[in-house]
Amino acid sequence: MNILQDLGFAWRSLRARAGTALFAMLTLATGLAAAIAIGCVVDAVMLRALPYPDAGALVEISEVAADGHLMPLAQPNYDDIAASVDRFASSAYHYAWPGAIRSCGTGLWRTGPCRR
Repeated sequence: MNILQDLGFAWRSLRARAGTALFAMLTLATGLAAAIAIGCVVDAVMLRALPYPDAGALVEISEVAADGHLMPLAQPNYDDIAASVDRFASSAYHYAWPGAIRSCGTGLWRTGPCRR
């Protein structure tokens, strides 16, 4: 009987402060939707297998600096590896561009701030 009294009190309190209750429900719904969306993205991007045949055979080649940290593979080194190693079915080169690319209204694309 005590739980029924508590539920009745909660219902009367929510009806008395309908605006606050609506705001709380909308906040919870937005948070739940965001958590579901993030979970779907993580599942699609990080947890599922890559959409390539024999995805377990994909490799990434990096260079190691003298102090031991990994560096991206330089284009000339990739060209040498691709020309000399015949065990790969195919190969591709990619490089992440550091910084933002802006047009600055001149038609020339550049990194860094625009100069006036």
